[in-house]
Amino acid sequence: RNRLRGEYKWIEDVVAHGTQEDLVSCGVCTANMIAHATLGESLWTSKDAADHRARWFVRLVQQHMKKVRLSSSEHG
Repeated sequence: RNRLRGEYKWIEDVVAHGTQEDLVSCGVCTANMIAHATLGESLWTSKDAADHRARWFVRLVQQHMKKVRLSSSEHG
């Protein structure tokens, strides 16, 4: 609030999102919310939590490996 220099009012949940029912899934839930809004992916459910985590892990590893391959090809 200090940075905004004033009061603000919560209007509503304007971005569709799943319901997080634990204390450890906030990162995956946030990524899923963005992917749902931008890519049309299905929303997070606690029932599919392990599947969502595994898919995000694979995505991150794939992107990392692309970057590593590009970096190593640039250096010789």
